[in-house]
Amino acid sequence: MMRREHFTGATMRRFQFVLAVLAAMACACAAVADVVDANTQPPRAALVAGVDAFIPLTWQVTVDQAGDPGATSTVGLLVNATTGAQIAPPVVVTLSNLTGRGVLLFPEVLTIDGDQIATWLQQGIRRVGYRRTFTSPGSTPQSAQLLLTLSGSTLDSARDGTAAQLQITRMELAFESGNRIEIADAGEQLTARLTVGYGGSGTLRGRWQIAEPGGGNRPFFRTIALVRETLAPVQRAVIDSPLLPTQVRGRYVLRFCLEPTDAADEECADSSSSVQTLYEIAAQGGAAEIRTLQPNGLAAGPGTPFRWSEVTGAITYQLQIFLPGTPAPGALLDGDVARTATAPGTDDADEVAASGHDPQFVTGLLVPAGTSQTALSELVRSRLQPGQRYLWRVTAHDADGRLLASSRMVSFVYEI
Repeated sequence: MMRREHFTGATMRRFQFVLAVLAAMACACAAVADVVDANTQPPRAALVAGVDAFIPLTWQVTVDQAGDPGATSTVGLLVNATTGAQIAPPVVVTLSNLTGRGVLLFPEVLTIDGDQIATWLQQGIRRVGYRRTFTSPGSTPQSAQLLLTLSGSTLDSARDGTAAQLQITRMELAFESGNRIEIADAGEQLTARLTVGYGGSGTLRGRWQIAEPGGGNRPFFRTIALVRETLAPVQRAVIDSPLLPTQVRGRYVLRFCLEPTDAADEECADSSSSVQTLYEIAAQGGAAEIRTLQPNGLAAGPGTPFRWSEVTGAITYQLQIFLPGTPAPGALLDGDVARTATAPGTDDADEVAASGHDPQFVTGLLVPAGTSQTALSELVRSRLQPGQRYLWRVTAHDADGRLLASSRMVSFVYEI
């Protein structure tokens, strides 16, 4: 005989409540935000009235690993950073990655006419924000902003018949080789070069400071040299550092810090008044080697995947592209490159080594952990010449930026 269950009214109400809770949980799971964070690197830049600006920046967008992949921004907006009001036509350039999760990188070059900058200054605008909003299917939009600080030009001061006050608009720090990040051997002679963009004239006052290995998350900086250098109104200067310490193995942080006339302590006033980089004195035997690079000696185009063997513990990879040749003295390169004494992997690289010429860095990109291949981005491809043979390699880094492994250089011919 079949048994018949009887439910009281209270039991039915509890059953309905459980179903409602489960339904709400399902809705909450489906509503998880896909784009969860966005910011820019660098976070700020300086503009000078009358000088055309070309600002390379990278939008860093975090997409939830459990949500829908990808993020898109269709337009950038220039606004008064104080009021939020739009002050220029929108920048209609779409940035899109429809497949990635985790931290996605969107490189862009912002171009602003020097006359437009002068007009903003005449209107009393001193700070401009360049904003983008990134979205993903079903997510809450996330916005980020590059903060632009405006200053007057030397032409304005000359027109007024007064001496132009020194205005530092840009500082870039690299090593003598042209690399932004350096790997050196113990006891090696190592120096860095500071390139300063400025308006007006006057005395540059600053400090070279170093934080040696073992400082943990809060490095202790000590001053190794003072700078008191008179800058003529030519808008660009290159200043060499003293010899840097290289006796102890580990990672060093180097910075140049501007200081006001009455500065008395060792600390920089704020992050906007300093620029820093790092170098590492390698252990005996060097870093591990990354193998199986492809393409190797073959043609590569916009859709060609660049592949390498995965490195345990890597948080990010740097793919670096070089052109045989010797960099111009004092030249700065658009990327973070670590120089390692690895053997070349192709006949082209052997020829470069035999000639005694260092390869010249051209461009590169960052690849987050979790993948060991990438296609060249549009920005990277824009810096390559069709039919030209290039060298490339990849380096692997941990969460602190330390070098874990590097590959040999291999070649490819760029074709469209």
